[in-house]
Amino acid sequence: MRTRETITGVILAGGKSRRMRGDKALLTFEGEALISRIARTMKGVFSQVLLISNSGTYRFLGLPVFADLYRDSGPLAGIHSGLLHARTSAIFVVACDMPYVFQELIEYIVDFESNADVKIPMIDRTLHPLCGLYSRRCLPTVEESLRSGSRRVQEVLTRLHITVIPVNSQLPFYREDLLLNINEPRDYELLTQAHSFEIPS
Repeated sequence: MRTRETITGVILAGGKSRRMRGDKALLTFEGEALISRIARTMKGVFSQVLLISNSGTYRFLGLPVFADLYRDSGPLAGIHSGLLHARTSAIFVVACDMPYVFQELIEYIVDFESNADVKIPMIDRTLHPLCGLYSRRCLPTVEESLRSGSRRVQEVLTRLHITVIPVNSQLPFYREDLLLNINEPRDYELLTQAHSFEIPS
């Protein structure tokens, strides 16, 4: 595996969870908040882990917390803040609402042979840029995009050298919902296979 000291784990928790009508990062799965689950996984891979959030809600995790410099600019602003504040040559980004991002997946992406600016997984022809490795070389392009008012991660990727990493059933850790995002109540219901649930206020 690539030396851990050259990569910082970055957890994105800057979203407003409008569709969830509550803080999705604090939803519980298998007795643990989603963001705690992600933090534990990231700490198992990287010696340096930081959190991007515009509030102090998650200080209980004991991680350094940094805000977006470009407010209300979505995940791209979180990636920008992570690149800016990390002291390493690359960051590994994971959104706080991805319950099945396991250590094996992270290590597979990190170890994938490539010198690209970005390495991101693809399942069933769908790219997942909020679970991937971003070189510090991306910072000028990301910042230029934000300055111009362009906030779409997918658009920025077209201006970077990227490697798309196929994730399929031949991998031992594969599952169809490996890169599931919890964006809406029905996503959480599917995750827990419950008919009713409470969302933290």
